[in-house]
Amino acid sequence: YQTMFRMEPKSSKDFSEISKHFFNFLIVRHPFERLVSAYRDRVEGCKMKGEWYMKVADILKLSGDPDCYVEIDTGKIKFNKAEHKLDIARKGVVVPTFQQFVQFLLQTGAGDYNQHWRPYFMQCTPCIAN
Repeated sequence: YQTMFRMEPKSSKDFSEISKHFFNFLIVRHPFERLVSAYRDRVEGCKMKGEWYMKVADILKLSGDPDCYVEIDTGKIKFNKAEHKLDIARKGVVVPTFQQFVQFLLQTGAGDYNQHWRPYFMQCTPCIAN
């Protein structure tokens, strides 16, 4: 495939001129629907890194048996002799309930939120143009 046309200004002057003739808009989901979806997929689905779950557990004083095992960013890779392959280090973590997840968000600055639940206005590319 060949790109025939790109709406990419070559300079700030071009951007200024182009932005006079275009209308930017963004279609988004309801914030609560997005928050529930992010929780179910990323948090409950054990797709976050172990460090995130450990931070939540530390802030909310969560403890208990691990709900799942997730990757950790320790850089430890080990050889799995039984399966003859490399494995990334994993850690057993406690998954917060939705209520605990919301409590964690209320105790954390929005600037530190993960992109999956960060408010749209904080990551809205069309908003920057205005």
